[in-house]
Amino acid sequence: MPWDLLVKDVPADHHHDLDYLIEMLDWDANTDPEFAEHRLFEPKPVCPAEQMQDAGYNENWVVVYSTSYYSAKELTCSRGYRHHPGSAAYGTILVQGWGSSVSTRWRRPR
Repeated sequence: MPWDLLVKDVPADHHHDLDYLIEMLDWDANTDPEFAEHRLFEPKPVCPAEQMQDAGYNENWVVVYSTSYYSAKELTCSRGYRHHPGSAAYGTILVQGWGSSVSTRWRRPR
């Protein structure tokens, strides 16, 4: 990783201050012997499981309730299900299967 990327969010006067950089780490949290017990979050369904199953999908929040800075969902679709992600920005990681984006209205600015 390039150094400038490592320190991009650090005040400029501390870019090469190794003591300052090390102090930024939360050592107690990162060396907690019960790390998983204190920080593991189980996925939570976005709506009742029966409702999703009838519609042909299963969707869980996997991060949203642990931070207000970002969120993540896990979506499993049955064959033939059409997912419309809405108008918010999103990224997709397709693990298995096939599909196409239904959000084709976005165009790169010229």
